[in-house]
Amino acid sequence: MRSYSGMGVFRRSVFSCKQLPRAAGALLLFAASAVTAATVSYSTTDLADAVIGQDRWRYHYAIAAPLPAFSAVNLLFDSSLYADLVVHGSSPDLAVFETPPDPFLPADGQLNVMALTDILGTTTETVDLDFVWLGVGEPGRQAYELLDDFFNVVSPLPLQTHLAGSQSLPVPGSLSLLAFGLLALPALRRRLRFARRTTE
Repeated sequence: MRSYSGMGVFRRSVFSCKQLPRAAGALLLFAASAVTAATVSYSTTDLADAVIGQDRWRYHYAIAAPLPAFSAVNLLFDSSLYADLVVHGSSPDLAVFETPPDPFLPADGQLNVMALTDILGTTTETVDLDFVWLGVGEPGRQAYELLDDFFNVVSPLPLQTHLAGSQSLPVPGSLSLLAFGLLALPALRRRLRFARRTTE
């Protein structure tokens, strides 16, 4: 004999299961849109070293639309790889603020690039940043965040800059977790069907 409350819980479970594919699809679309919004590509230039032992480089960043006015891209610089961040130049429609890495805390450096107007269509804005490279070989891609006009992080997946001319992709681990969740949906549905048959 089944209680009414038990049936209520079961019905809610079945309803949730039916909604899972739709919710997962919405999450996938939202994640994809966040990754394709305000993509950041880079190229590097090896600069002359002003101080012996300091390997100076320049990132040339290209920030592609869309990016709404007063929202921002926040680039992160590992304190074990970067030092002495200096903005060399930027597009007039951007406000750019750099915070140097602090190896003693340790704390990542940041380059906050805020749009002063809507960046739409095929518009691309640029920023040049000089820095001392502490790593081996050439500087590569790095993590960045998307911020709204209240400086809240709105990118649901970890984002990465990409080399100019290559395609921007989300971090593989995040896509793997999302794919695993989608693949697990049929198994969850089968378990709920089995539970319904055993309680009838």
